[in-house]
Amino acid sequence: MGSDNSVFRRSSLPSALIMLLFALFAICALLSALYGAGIYERIVAAMDDGYSVRASLNYVANKLHAADGAGPVTLEALDGADVLVLEDAEGNLNCVYFYQDGLYEQTVAGRDVFLAAAGTKIADISSFEIEILNRGFSFTVSTEDGLRRSMSVYLRSEGGEWA
Repeated sequence: MGSDNSVFRRSSLPSALIMLLFALFAICALLSALYGAGIYERIVAAMDDGYSVRASLNYVANKLHAADGAGPVTLEALDGADVLVLEDAEGNLNCVYFYQDGLYEQTVAGRDVFLAAAGTKIADISSFEIEILNRGFSFTVSTEDGLRRSMSVYLRSEGGEWA
C-alpha cells in the first residue's frame, strides 16, 4: 500500500504544475485582452474627435462653395454669436455659427428673426473661429481633447457680392 501512495504523490505534482501553467497562461491572456481593449478605446475616441473636426470644416467649406456667387457672404455678430451669413437671391439667410457646445446652422428669412438657440446642431466641437481673408475665410475648429485644425476657403465668383 505504501508504494501506491508514493506513485499517487509523484503523479499529482506534474498535474498541479500543468494546472498552474494553464492558470498563468489564462491570466496573461486576460491581461492582454484588457490592455488591447484600452488601446482600442483610445484609438476610437481619437478617430471620433478627428471626424468631428473634419466634418465641421468640410461642411462649412461645402456651404461656402454652394453659396459662392448666389449672394453676399458675410461675417456678422447676431444674437451674441459670430455668424457666417450666406444670403441667397431671395434674401433668405443661411447662418453657420458656433453656439455653446457645437457648430450650428439655421436658415431664416431675415436678420431680425435669427435666434442662436434655435439652430440645428451639426457637430460637437469646443470652439469655432472664423477669420476674414482676401476674398475668403479661414476656419479653425477645436475639440475638448485639444485637437485643432484649420481650413481656408476662397470664393471663386468674380461678380458676386461678398463682404
